[in-house]
Amino acid sequence: MKHRSAITKGNQLEYSIRDSLQPFIKDLLLTKEEGYVKQYDLVSHKEQFVIEAKRHRAFSWNELTGYLSKLEQVAPEGYKCVVVFQANRQPALVMARNKFSQVAVTTFESYFEVTFERHKGVKKNDA
Repeated sequence: MKHRSAITKGNQLEYSIRDSLQPFIKDLLLTKEEGYVKQYDLVSHKEQFVIEAKRHRAFSWNELTGYLSKLEQVAPEGYKCVVVFQANRQPALVMARNKFSQVAVTTFESYFEVTFERHKGVKKNDA
């Protein structure tokens, strides 16, 4: 039996977010594909937002608000900050500040108004 690492699970979430949003946000890029590593995972310069993707077995509220605070510190000035997170076998959720600057959590589908598509991946041959 093969076990996936936490990095592999996180990478799949990043690709799933990109696959779900890219038909609507053409310039959405994984920062690692741009050839540099930022302290966030996806960026849209046209729409001016950054996304941090987190996938774990479970989360605490303090842990998630910490991710959002860190993202707000490192994001380019004026960009909207969004943390997309998913616990094992749970739906993808979004944490961001609402128009009153309060931290709010909602489903991926409600926030972005698109269906969350799980990344299919590329199957490697065991040759």
